Amino acid sequence: MQSQEVAQIVAELERLRSAGQMYGGQGTQGLGQGDLSNTQFAVLALWIGRRYGVPTDPVLWKTADAMRRSQNQDMGWSYILGASNQTSTHAMTAAALMCLSTGYGALRETYLSTTGKSGSPSQKAPAPPDPTKDPAIVRGTMFLATIFRTPFETLAQQGFGSVPYTLWAMERVAMVYDWKTLGGLDWHAWGATYFFRTQAPNGSWNDNNRCGPVPCTAFGILFLMRSNLATDLTAHFRGEAVLRTGDDKPLAGSKPDSKPDASAETNPASDTEPPKVFTLAELTERLITGSDAEKRAALDHATQAPGGIYTLALAQAIPRALQANEQTEFRRALVRRMTRMSTETLHAYMKHVNPELRRAAAWAVALRDEQSLVSALVPLLEDNDADVANTAYLALKTLTGKDFGRSATAWKKFFEQSVQP
Repeated sequence: MQSQEVAQIVAELERLRSAGQMYGGQGTQGLGQGDLSNTQFAVLALWIGRRYGVPTDPVLWKTADAMRRSQNQDMGWSYILGASNQTSTHAMTAAALMCLSTGYGALRETYLSTTGKSGSPSQKAPAPPDPTKDPAIVRGTMFLATIFRTPFETLAQQGFGSVPYTLWAMERVAMVYDWKTLGGLDWHAWGATYFFRTQAPNGSWNDNNRCGPVPCTAFGILFLMRSNLATDLTAHFRGEAVLRTGDDKPLAGSKPDSKPDASAETNPASDTEPPKVFTLAELTERLITGSDAEKRAALDHATQAPGGIYTLALAQAIPRALQANEQTEFRRALVRRMTRMSTETLHAYMKHVNPELRRAAAWAVALRDEQSLVSALVPLLEDNDADVANTAYLALKTLTGKDFGRSATAWKKFFEQSVQP
């Protein structure tokens, strides 16, 4: 960036700051009220401008303050800040969390570069604020985590109504905050199932022309690639404590070095009241019968609990689900389980007699970028179940970057040539 360009940007920022906008002044003539969607992109541009010496910190701080003052009672944010006639959406909540993150990033850099009162660089700088204790971020993250209980069909009716846009908004903020999980669940595996299932034959995505195929395809690629537009901002959050909102708790049985609970060793009930053991038929029945709360609890447990019986129960529950959204949730849970399995177990499920298990295994291979099992996807192209064959085809395209159609022969030839010396 040329020095004159920096000067022009600084002058424009000064003009906008003096003119004001929502929550700040008289308003900028001719530019309207403003909205949170455009604000998030402006904030990203301002953050990048800092790399070139543009003094954007005051604007970033002011924007973050506006987010705190405009959070809705349900812990989320809406398209127009403070509008009483609009409801919170997941996309706009992610946008607000992005704005809060840049405010913290700028403030953290200021703190880290501050010397003590004596002016000595060797004197320890004051500790920067901890975003894990910011009520707005904690509440916003809790609202965003409710996305997992929202069917994709319902997301399509929220706000702007674009599922690809919403998923990319979630991916963008998850990467910046360095979340491996959200609400204890794998946010990337969950969202990737949507893109794998809705990709058009020509490789694009669409949202009933709300954004259109070009933006939606970009959103899909950015999501699947785990893009991060502000890696320097992520570094600040890695330097802080992990957000304590239930985001990065390991799934049951997934942390081998965890210490046993001392209370369990001293509690006599742990010896006299062993947990009830359910049969496969009982576990399957619990997933599809009972109240909504009971079924949700059964699904959460089946998603996280170790043991192959839960994998089989989910697979058996899918064709018995009475509602399409329940069937979708069972499939997501099954894929999430598959992504945690060993390569050998995953390969075995790719050859299982149950088509739901074969399909979920193929998804998991793609989501994990499991290159050792790429060639094992080829036989699934000839699977008797059309959904399994389609999933294998999409997984092959994703993992290889090639497209040889749905011919198993063509793909076999490709892999044979790839291993030749």
